[in-house]
This record gives sequence, structure tokens and C-alpha cells, in this order.
Amino acid sequence: YIPEGRLIRRNSTRGSRVGVVAGCLNKGSGYRQIAIGDNLTVLEHRLIFFWHHGFWPDMTDHINMDRTDNRIENLRAATNSTNQMNVKVRTFTKSGLKGVHWDSIRGLWIAKIKINGNHIFLGRFKEKLDAYDARKKAQYIHGEFARL
Repeated sequence: YIPEGRLIRRNSTRGSRVGVVAGCLNKGSGYRQIAIGDNLTVLEHRLIFFWHHGFWPDMTDHINMDRTDNRIENLRAATNSTNQMNVKVRTFTKSGLKGVHWDSIRGLWIAKIKINGNHIFLGRFKEKLDAYDARKKAQYIHGEFARL
């Protein structure tokens, strides 16, 4: 069984057999990588995207955020900005909500959204969930990359 979204060896090199899954998982980054020759390592998802679409985008985004799911229907061209829109909420946030943080000076919750490196201020709120509602309403700005 060979999972979809994997590259299969067509040639035998350095003890690797024809027909087996090429590459390996980089445990540091969580991405699968492929060695090409002696000095070049390419991320598997970038290579799959290139073979299907014929160009190298600035970045390749995993729609479902699973770094090992390299099926072509899970990959899309992205910029750094759009790729950052499709991320989970950061674990170190005090609010636990994406785009919402505490303003300790004013004692209010702030809602913001980031577009092309610029923060758009959405307002200050007494209740955290009110700030989150404002952030959710602005989420349409991120289009297909939107993730809360």
C-alpha cells in the first residue's frame, strides 16, 4: 500500500529500492523531504505542487494544516501573508482566541486582523467574546485562507 500524496522511487540509489516511498519525515519541521542528488533536498509538497502545476509558488499551503498530507487537492499556492492566515491560534495567547488580546492599560479586550503585514484594529471590548465576534465578522477578509 502506497499512500496518495507520496512520491515513489523509480530508480534504485544508495540501497533504496524501486517502488518504495521516496524521502523521509524531517522531525524538526514536520514536513516530508526528498533528497535529489548529493546536495539538494526539496520539500515533498513543493515538488508535488510543481509537478502538477508547472511553477514554484512563493509558498505552498496545506489546506488542512497537516504537513504530511501532500495530496494535490490539499495543496495551494500561497504567499507568506496568505499562508499565515491559515494557522491555528497560538498556544501562548492569553485569550486563547485568534485575533483577540488583552489591553492591560485600558482593561479591555482588543480585536485585530492582519492583512499583508498590516494590523487592522477592530475595536476594544469589555467582554472577550464580543471582541472575538468582531474578529469573526472580519474573517471574510482572509477569503479562502480564512481560519479561526
